[in-house]
Amino acid sequence: MFCRLSDYDFCSNLGQDIMEKINERDKHARTSSAYTKLSAQIRTKSKQFNSDLNRLKQNLMRASASYHVTQREVERRQRMMDALITKEKQIDGALKNEGQSR
Repeated sequence: MFCRLSDYDFCSNLGQDIMEKINERDKHARTSSAYTKLSAQIRTKSKQFNSDLNRLKQNLMRASASYHVTQREVERRQRMMDALITKEKQIDGALKNEGQSR
């Protein structure tokens, strides 16, 4: 369940790690082995991030629907989710711009 802040922190840190890897990858030539290796790591981590984010969304909906948490707590958690969703959009945007970087 979304009860643990560590689940959110893990997902948030994973998103940050992905962005750092994208920035690192973009410093290399597209044809280099470093670029290819980083791209593979980014794809794997991105899938994990999306999976974790979806799990957190589902857990929040369940907690909200079952009234296990107050409305105020639901709103606080939703703001946290919004930050992760923004991070997801940033990652998607950076990956879509991959072909335009070099």
